[in-house]
Amino acid sequence: PSILAALAGPPIGLLLLAAASEPGWLWRSEFQGYDALSYHLQLPLEWLSLGRIVQLEHNVYSAVPSFVEAACLHVMILSGGPDQGALAAQFLAAFLAIQTALVVACLARRVLPDLARFVGRRLSGAVAAVLLLAPWFVVVGSLAYNDGIVVLFLAAGWLVVARRSRDATDVRTGILLGLLAGAACGAKLTAAGFVALPLAALATAVLLHAAGRSLGARLASVALVGTVASIVALALFAPWLVRNAIATGSPVFPFAASMFGAAGLSSCAAQ
Repeated sequence: PSILAALAGPPIGLLLLAAASEPGWLWRSEFQGYDALSYHLQLPLEWLSLGRIVQLEHNVYSAVPSFVEAACLHVMILSGGPDQGALAAQFLAAFLAIQTALVVACLARRVLPDLARFVGRRLSGAVAAVLLLAPWFVVVGSLAYNDGIVVLFLAAGWLVVARRSRDATDVRTGILLGLLAGAACGAKLTAAGFVALPLAALATAVLLHAAGRSLGARLASVALVGTVASIVALALFAPWLVRNAIATGSPVFPFAASMFGAAGLSSCAAQ
């Protein structure tokens, strides 16, 4: 435990120290937090001044689901203003980074049972410490970014599949995977390729290789889990689709402009 504390202590301390710093002061690798200052924190700041979440004509990123940015807005409101809210948003990202490390550690104990039996509970702490030691994880985990939460939902979804037993219903599995994959894509749309597709492939492989079931039953499970997950994920995206349809006439703006039109806006409007 003392060795693990020595490993995890410095990155956690650095993570929290960086989160307590003024946005843009650290991390030259991220251009002094350019994305956070121009997008992840800027959108909540403008929404706060307007009193509502709305699509902004000068920033095309406001047209994407923006789950993380909406959370930053709520944090700003609870913190009493944008200055305190900016730091609170960074601490939110830091706490999510620590939680991600813990979930990955639990996943390691689940998918590596032989190693878990050999090293016992220390494996959980070791994996968490190694993840927090990664420089990239410390950087994005101390800024108001949406990268960390995508990793969290991927690990959580993998854990759902790994923990699935014969007693777990396909409907429940589909609901959990749909919530996690949908929320990950709502946080960052590229999670469709980095989270949703890997989880779909993983769940399909596990269900198809389930012992003691006929091929027909396994195929039916794959279809049921996929259908339920898709419905749940679509339900999470429904508010975004409706908002965009009302604001621009295109439910998926800024995408599919050739089909639905660009509503007079250009994808180059992002600032």
